[in-house]
Amino acid sequence: MARFENGVAAEADLLIGADGIHSRVRHLLFGPERPRFTGCVAWRGLVPAERIAGLGIEVASHNWMGPDAHCVHYWVSGGRLMNVVCVAEHGDWTSESWTDKGDVADILARFEGWHPIVRGLIGAFPRPSSGRCTTAQPCRAGATAV
Repeated sequence: MARFENGVAAEADLLIGADGIHSRVRHLLFGPERPRFTGCVAWRGLVPAERIAGLGIEVASHNWMGPDAHCVHYWVSGGRLMNVVCVAEHGDWTSESWTDKGDVADILARFEGWHPIVRGLIGAFPRPSSGRCTTAQPCRAGATAV
C-alpha cells in the first residue's frame, strides 16, 4: 500500500520509485543516504537551430567521446532546438544544483582541441546550466518496505 501526502492511497503488486537522486522512496526503504559525487560535471543547454545552421549537423543522435569527457547532442522540438550535454571530469566541483549557470568560456576550455562541431555547439549555448553528476547505491531487486 502506498500512501501519498495528499491523502490518496494506492495498492499495487509493484511500486517503482523513480523520484531522483534525493529519493524519498529510497529514504523510506533503506534510510538516509547522501548522493556521492562521481567526479564528473555536466553542462546542458538547448541551442536554437539558427545559431548552429552553419555546422551542418544531420538529424541523428550524436555521441562524441574523448579523454575524460564526452558530448551528446540531438535535435528536439521538431528540429527547432539542439539538446546538448557535455560531461567532463571535474573533481573539485562542490555545488549539487542542476540550475547553476555554466560559463561558455570554461566549457570551451574543458573541450579544447575537440572537433569543430562540438566546440561550435558549446559556443552557441545561449544559457548553459551545469551540475555535478551523482550516484547512490542501487536498490535491491525485490526490496520491500515493512
